[in-house]
Formats: sequence, C-alpha cells, structure tokens
Amino acid sequence: MTFPLHVSRRAQSLIKGLLTRDPNHRLGSSASKSSGSKRGGGGGGGGGGGGGATKDTEGVLALKTHQFFKSVDWHLLAVRKLSPPFAPKSRQSDAVDTANFAPEFTRLPLYVDFYKCIISLYSLFHNKFILLS
Repeated sequence: MTFPLHVSRRAQSLIKGLLTRDPNHRLGSSASKSSGSKRGGGGGGGGGGGGGATKDTEGVLALKTHQFFKSVDWHLLAVRKLSPPFAPKSRQSDAVDTANFAPEFTRLPLYVDFYKCIISLYSLFHNKFILLS
C-alpha cells in the first residue's frame, strides 16, 4: 500500500491496521489483540461464555492506544468537553450551505438518474468525457 507524502507515518499505520484483510488481525477487531499478539502462549483461546466483552474491550483499547490517537484525551471526549481541531464555519443561514465542498463537486449538475450520476463521477475522476443520452 502506498500513500502520498503528506500522510504521516502514524496515519499510514492506522489506515493499514484498519484495512487489514484478515479480520482476526485487523486493528481494533476483538480477535486482533489476543490472537494477533506474538507474546506468550495466549492460553486456551476458547470460544464461548463471557470472554466476548473482554475481547471487545481489548479491540477498542488497541484502537485508542494507537500512536495516531496519542494526543486524544479520551476522558474529555467521552464527557464532550473536547473541542474539535477544525470547526467549519457556515457562510449561509439556510440548509444548503456548500461552502465546505470543493467547487468541482458543487458545479456538477444534479442528477436524478443514478446510472448517469455514476458515469459522470467516473468521467470526472478519470478525465474522460463520456457522452450520455
């Protein structure tokens, strides 16, 4: 997997961890912490009973302790006292404020036909002109 130069190593690591194909080794999966760990024997992986909550907690902990989230104060976030790093400003008072969307999207015609919409987006991103009737 390759990333643009502006994507940090921490972000790359997080994205790779979340996009791991095998769900048992995916970052944050309930199995990743216990089965993916190379430490110790892991003792009796047994399936049933009350172990699910612990495994789920381990998966969440693996995400929360990832280096990408190092600066997040999870307690402040939980009690909704954490300010977002970016708060977009609305320029209009109505519900149709498109100021935070790139012009190449806001200039697109409105399509009711789903097929034509998909083809138009394809042509936009692949720099190909496709004539639709």
